[in-house]
Amino acid sequence: MREVQLFEQMKLWRKWTRIIPEEIADQIPDGHHNNIRWNVGHILVGWDNTMFPAVHLERQMPLSYHLMFLSGSKPNNWTEQPPSMDVLIKQLEQ
Repeated sequence: MREVQLFEQMKLWRKWTRIIPEEIADQIPDGHHNNIRWNVGHILVGWDNTMFPAVHLERQMPLSYHLMFLSGSKPNNWTEQPPSMDVLIKQLEQ
């Protein structure tokens, strides 16, 4: 994927997350393993793993995010309190 396309895709995902009400962020739909909060964190971790190394910068998200929002992880296995949606959205905007 070209660099411009990658940035545009990440901007689109970030835009979608801004409209999610906090009260539904932790609901896990039937047949799924993750909630919206997990998906927002997963976008952050994806950005951290993809974009920063691509421009030769160190990853910015804490290790706890990389463990909490890792592919294959799920909220039912979290052992610590996840960041609020406000915090996650602000981090996406940064």
